[in-house]
Amino acid sequence: MKTKTILGISALFILFVVVLVTANFSVPVDASQNPASASLLVQITPTLIPDGLSEIGSTDGILIMGVVIVLITMVPVILRKNRN
Repeated sequence: MKTKTILGISALFILFVVVLVTANFSVPVDASQNPASASLLVQITPTLIPDGLSEIGSTDGILIMGVVIVLITMVPVILRKNRN
């Protein structure tokens, strides 16, 4: 494959990861503007978290680790193809 093709495919995957990261960390606009609709999502009594355990359902660390793994694997490939 030509270098331009590989760089194009890599750029598409990187863009896809950036879109997923943005979607994960963005707050819905409707919930912030309309308190009545946001009240459905609010839990009245917080669930107690036992000491020493992580929050159940938290994917922030998993997402960040996935981005780091993608960068570790893609950057050397891109740099190697640019040298040749």
